[in-house]
Order: sequence, then structure tokens, then C-alpha cells
Amino acid sequence: MKIPRIYACLIHVISPQLPPQRPLQRPAQRLPQRLPQPPPHTPRCLTGYMTDVQSWTKYDGRLIVYPDQNNSIDVSYHLNCVRELQRQLREFPCSGKNSVQYLSMARCQFHIIPSVFHYKDSCGNTLSGTVEYLTLTGNNFSIENTFYPYDVQMNASNAKSAFEDTSFDRNIANSWSNGLRGVTFPRLRELDLRLCGIRKLEDNIFSGMPYLEKLYLGENNIFTISAGTFSGLNRLIHLDLSRNYGFDENGTYHRLNFDECNVFQELVNIESIDFSFTKMAQRNIDGFLHVSARLQRLSICHSGLSNLSPGHFAGTFLRFLDVSGNINIFADDDALRGLENRLQVVYANDIALKELDVFKNMTSLEIIRARSNEITEICRNTASSLINLQVLDLDMNRLTAWSRPTVALMPSLKFLSVRSNNINIISDHMVRDFVNVSYIGLTGNQIVCNCYAREIFELALRNEMDKKDEFIAEKYKNKNANFSSLLLETRREDLILVLLEDIPRRRRPNTLHYLMVTNTYIVWPKEDAEQMMFWKRLRKSLVTQKMRQPENVSLA
Repeated sequence: MKIPRIYACLIHVISPQLPPQRPLQRPAQRLPQRLPQPPPHTPRCLTGYMTDVQSWTKYDGRLIVYPDQNNSIDVSYHLNCVRELQRQLREFPCSGKNSVQYLSMARCQFHIIPSVFHYKDSCGNTLSGTVEYLTLTGNNFSIENTFYPYDVQMNASNAKSAFEDTSFDRNIANSWSNGLRGVTFPRLRELDLRLCGIRKLEDNIFSGMPYLEKLYLGENNIFTISAGTFSGLNRLIHLDLSRNYGFDENGTYHRLNFDECNVFQELVNIESIDFSFTKMAQRNIDGFLHVSARLQRLSICHSGLSNLSPGHFAGTFLRFLDVSGNINIFADDDALRGLENRLQVVYANDIALKELDVFKNMTSLEIIRARSNEITEICRNTASSLINLQVLDLDMNRLTAWSRPTVALMPSLKFLSVRSNNINIISDHMVRDFVNVSYIGLTGNQIVCNCYAREIFELALRNEMDKKDEFIAEKYKNKNANFSSLLLETRREDLILVLLEDIPRRRRPNTLHYLMVTNTYIVWPKEDAEQMMFWKRLRKSLVTQKMRQPENVSLA
């Protein structure tokens, strides 16, 4: 009997990475050296967090740019942001190639968006005409407008002094979006309005942004979206309305509500919508019937919706869907009808799913993640129809041992995780069923030890050791021939070797052995208690290396 090559003690299931969204047409030098990091302990759905889909601002609103770039202004966290903005505009080193393309006014204690976009740089270019990426993260637009301009300064006598170039209309309506109205942004591509306490999205707020491609409205208190909110955004690709918890002026909690079901109708190019962790009224589910056929990514995880109607997304090209946390969202087995040849990834964790019949005949499906449900078995008819499924994650369900071929009916399956189920025995039928599976997770099951279970566990251990030996024996040997052409040959005296594990002499390539004999090398300890000593040794080696005065300095 052919024994499958598996890892029986897999601990973590690796989440799939979404394919990158359509790249913006911008110069390569604007991309940062490292992506922004999301806030710690932020829960994730399939679409991730805002910082996962862009690369120009951190989660706190600060810009990420190269130090030598002359195309950005960051006045975030200033006590008087408007005054600082005016100062930086006067001193901005503009030229034919440089203009203010990135602007951050994050956490400036604004209560409305100020009227500053008519301000000009030293070359006479207005902000509204040049800015492409704008963030106002962390301001508080939930407080009523007191009609005071934002470029006033308080002194010790509590008198207010305004600057001469201040522009403020005391008769404007009391709305957080005043600074955007009547202004055209011909180049604006991404707008970040996270964490601003926004409660309502009114009509035509973004109508002056004809080229806007990404709009981030997450982590607000939005509970009403007007029918004309997205008017004019016919180039919008990504809309983020995640993590909105709606509270009105009296502190009463409201679910997010659409004024009209066709609220997305004008978003003709929309490809990605994120409603993760935003509680919505059940009637809003009909709003997705009017979404563009271009829609490919949708997350409505933990949104409080349920009971998708048959063929609800049949008019779209949906490829990635997350419905996790919505109880009985797949109560109808035909909820995904119409997506059989399109849908590739589904996250359906904790939705009280009892069987996998909703995925039957989904021939394009590659990944199913259905953790924390009530699934007791995998139907053979459903399994045989999933011809392209590669990853099946059924952790924390109620699966028991099976006696007929089931997993083998999915010819492309490589990753199977059934951790923390009710599997208490591994039979010879199951071992045969795993023949094409590369990775399997079984931890958390109270498995009775028998010959087949022991065989699987021993095979898993042997596979792990084989991988380690293969890495040492083959990878290093393949690199050995190229060592002489690397910097190791010209700057060998500056080398400090850090080994993840001690390599036996018989497995060391000759060059590596010579380097270990003639240079400092440090081995990563196996015991946690020894790690502190490892870092001390490494720091000491670096300091010693830096204090050396080399006689010959090579520029190679």
C-alpha cells in the first residue's frame, strides 16, 4: 500500500494571500521599502486591514515616504495643523517634477474638514490640483461644528487671533464634509477617513473626486448611507466600510442602513468591498443585488446578516467571499448558485454550517475555510464535484472517522486540516484516503493509538527530519560553487556567521567549514533560556567588528 507523505502534527493553518489588487499607475520610486504595519491584535477577515491593501500611510495616519522625496507634506499630530500646512507650503521645494502628491492631516483635532485645499505652494499650485493621496485619520467629526476656523491660535488671555490669509465661511452648513464640497480633486486616487467618528454619509460628498480609486471609511460610527453618497465615483475600485459601530447623537446604537438598495449602483468599476465587523440591517442584503458585475472581493464577515437568497451574487464575477460570523447565512444550499465557475476562495467560519452541500459543483473553488461549525461529515457527492479544491480547513467541527473514500475524491486537494474534531481512530481506509494529501492537521483529536495512527505519526516525524537533512545537504552544496563569486570572497574578514542550528562536520561544504574555522560564528540556541545569551554574544561581536581598523578596505 502506498503511504501518503504527510505532516500529521501540523499546528497552524496558513491563511491564503489574496492576489494583489490592480496596481496604481505611479512611479516605482514612490513605493516604500517596507509595508505599513497594522495595529496589534486587530482581527482579520479575508480582505485584511486597511494597511494590507495600500503602502503609503501607517495605521496611525503618518506617511510612509522616502526621506529624499520632495512630494509630500505631513502635518499629523501638530497642535495647529493649518498653520503648519501653510508654513510647509511656503517652503515647499516645488519644481516641474515635484508637487504635493501625499498629504497627511491625521489627528489634528479637526471637527470638520477645513477649507485648505485652495492653498498654494511656492510655485502657485493648489493642493486640490496636485494631491493624489490624502489621509485625515483620527480627527473627530462627530462633534458639532462651533464655527471657529482652524487656523486661530489661543494665547494666555484666551483671546483668539486669526491669520490674515484665513478663509472661513461662517454661514456654511453644519457638516463634517464642508471642506470637500465645491472642491474638485482632479488627481486624487486614495482618500483615508478612518477613525473620524463619522456618523452619516450624505449625498455628493465625493462628487468632486472623479479619479478616486480607493476610499477608506473604516472604524467610524456610520449608521446611514444616503442614496447619492457615491455619486461621481465611477472609477472607484476599493471601498472600505469595515469596523463601523453606529451611534447617533444620543449614544443610541444603530445598525448600518442604506437609504436605498441601489446605493452601489454608480460604482460601475468596483472590484472590492469590505464590510468586515460592521453590523448591518438585514434589508441591506438586497443592496448587493445592484452591485457592479466587476465585483471580485467581498467581505461581510461578522455583519449580522443571514439567509442569502438563491443566486444572490449570480450577477457578479465574485472570486473571494468571506461570510464568517453570520449565523445561517448559507441556510439555503443554492446561496452561491451562479458562481460555480468563478468563486475561488470562501471563508465561512462560525456560521452554524451543518454540511458542505452549499459548495457542491463549485468547480473553481480552491480554498474553503469553514472552522467552528457543526459539520459531521463530508458528503461524497459534494467532494467529488470539488475538482480544483486545494485547501480544506474544517477545524473545530464535529467530524468523526470515516470508512469510505472521501478525501481522495478531491483530486487537487493538498492541504487538509481537521484539528479539534471528534476523530478518535485512524483506520486503514483513512490512510488510503490521504494518499494525495501533502499536509494534514490532526492535533486536538482524541485519537486512540493503533498501528495506523502510529504509522502516520512516525511518518510525519521522518518527513520533518528528511526536510531538514535535505536543506543542509542539498541547498548548501548547490550554493557552494557560487561562494567564490560573492562578497564572502572579498570581505571575508567582516563576516559573522549566524547558524539556525549546529551543522555536523560531515555535512558542511568545504567553504562553509573554512569560514566557520576562521571567522566568528554563533549558533541559535535550542533552549529558550539561552536566547538572551545569544543576543548578548551577537551584539558584542558586532561592536568588536565595528571597532576594527581594517588595513585594506574593499569596495566590492
